[in-house]
Amino acid sequence: MKRWAPLLLLLAAACGYTTSARRADGTVHTIFVEPIAEPGLDLDAGSDVARAVRLAIARTSGLALADEATADHRLRVEILGVRSSLAPFAEPALRAAQYVVRITLRGVVHDATGVPAWQTPVVTGDSRFMSTPGGVEQLDGANRRTIEQASQEAAERLVTMIEMRFAGQGPVRTSTVSSPAGAS
Repeated sequence: MKRWAPLLLLLAAACGYTTSARRADGTVHTIFVEPIAEPGLDLDAGSDVARAVRLAIARTSGLALADEATADHRLRVEILGVRSSLAPFAEPALRAAQYVVRITLRGVVHDATGVPAWQTPVVTGDSRFMSTPGGVEQLDGANRRTIEQASQEAAERLVTMIEMRFAGQGPVRTSTVSSPAGAS
């Protein structure tokens, strides 16, 4: 699937489709990313996700980072889970084990007044690594690098959803988000 993605994007662009979140007058939506806290054991995950979300926003053509006072919208990113586990059919007693890291995120977009306007569906980012010979610190280091990679994948998906939402309706309509569990 990953090999076909660039071709599909090229074909969509050739047909005139775009995912740019630019407004009709050509201006971009400015967004402030609130600080992200990791409630679990992986303390680096919060900073990895924060950096990945900001970089993903900086790469878009219709969104721009702004400070809290001047932003049109605020984004609160929730880390719903960070899980590191053995991959299916991994047999660490027989060979180097393969591990899977999955990070799960959800974003809530608020308007400038702080009213929740829209909530993204839950997105995930996955990354894999193989155990290496050596002490537990080498395994932990590989796990941390993989959390960073999974954070980048999840952040790209999250920001793409936000950009597509802005592109589809122009300025975001403000409608109250009923509950964190119900995506609208």
